[in-house]
Amino acid sequence: MTSDTDNRQDGPGPVLSRISASTSEEDVLCPTPPLPPGPDSRYERIGGQTGTSFFQTLIHLLKGNIGTGLLGLPLAVRNAGLVVRVRVRRGASVQGC
Repeated sequence: MTSDTDNRQDGPGPVLSRISASTSEEDVLCPTPPLPPGPDSRYERIGGQTGTSFFQTLIHLLKGNIGTGLLGLPLAVRNAGLVVRVRVRRGASVQGC
């Protein structure tokens, strides 16, 4: 009965023979992805601006807070109780007229 170790060949196997000696193990296991075609592979922003202005940041924060509040509003109304719920709905309807 022969084992697998007896049938080994000396030298690198077929996969390792295709890899040059200067290639590291990390390059073989995790190759870097190819860069996109084009003269400049960096991300370019239209208009040349980098980052956001103070006003844009303020609007993003405002929209995030309003969105979270609107999503939580049904739960808040449900937990407020029957009396408060009726009074708030009547007040909102009177204010909307």
